[in-house]
Amino acid sequence: MTCRAWTESDDAILARRYPHEDTRQLAIALKRSYSAVNYRACRLRLTKSPEFEQKHTNTPWTDHEDHYLLTHSRPPYRYTMKQIAADLGRSYDGVQYRIKKLRREQARQRRAPEPMQGEQTWMIEELAAHLTRRDIPVDVLETVKANLKRLRGMPQTYWRGRAEKPLIEWFREVGAA
Repeated sequence: MTCRAWTESDDAILARRYPHEDTRQLAIALKRSYSAVNYRACRLRLTKSPEFEQKHTNTPWTDHEDHYLLTHSRPPYRYTMKQIAADLGRSYDGVQYRIKKLRREQARQRRAPEPMQGEQTWMIEELAAHLTRRDIPVDVLETVKANLKRLRGMPQTYWRGRAEKPLIEWFREVGAA
C-alpha cells in the first residue's frame, strides 16, 4: 500500500486549520485518512486550541436531561435511543451509558433503607453490644427493635461478619428469624 507524501502546502494547511477544526472534516478536505492527519499533526507537534477543546469536551449532564432520559426511555413514551440522542444533541453511546448509570442509581436507592425519623440509629457493633447484655431497658428495647427492623431490610452481606452471632440469636429469640 502506498502513501501519498505530505507536501509543504499540506503541512501549512494542517498547521493553520488543525487547532480550530474537527480532524475528520480536515481529513476530508485534505483527502487523507483520519489517522494520517492525526499522525502528521502529532509529528508536527500540533495541538487543538483551548477554545476548540472546551467546545468539544463532554458537557456535564443536567438534571433536566436526566429526567428526560428516565421518562422518555420507559412507557408510555418509549422513544428509541437514537430519538433521545437526537433530541438532546448527545451521542447514542453517551445516552445509552447515562441511562444505565441512572437506572443503577435508582435501583441502589430503592435497596437502601429509609432513614429512621426521630429514632436513634446505631452502628451494628453498638446494636450487638446491646443485644449481648440481655437486660435491655424497655425504652432502649424499642430503639433496638427499630434498628433491627431497619437492618433486616438491608442486604445480608452488609451485616454478615460484623457481630453476626448476637444478631441471629436475638432474631431467633424474638421469633424474627
